[in-house]
Amino acid sequence: MPAYEFICNYCGNKVEVFATASQKEKGLDLYCENCGSPDVKKIIRMPMPFLRGISSGGCCGSNSSGCC
Repeated sequence: MPAYEFICNYCGNKVEVFATASQKEKGLDLYCENCGSPDVKKIIRMPMPFLRGISSGGCCGSNSSGCC
């Protein structure tokens, strides 16, 4: 079951929710576990291979063996 991360816009607490894709599509009843606020926003994470290429100066221009 995938984990989705959310952050509370009120207190900054991170909330992790485990839900199936169909549960997520139906809508999740989310609230901050710390302050009770319903004002939470999904945290978007990029895949690690993509970030690794950017942080090393790109795939083709770096000295590391990359994806080129």
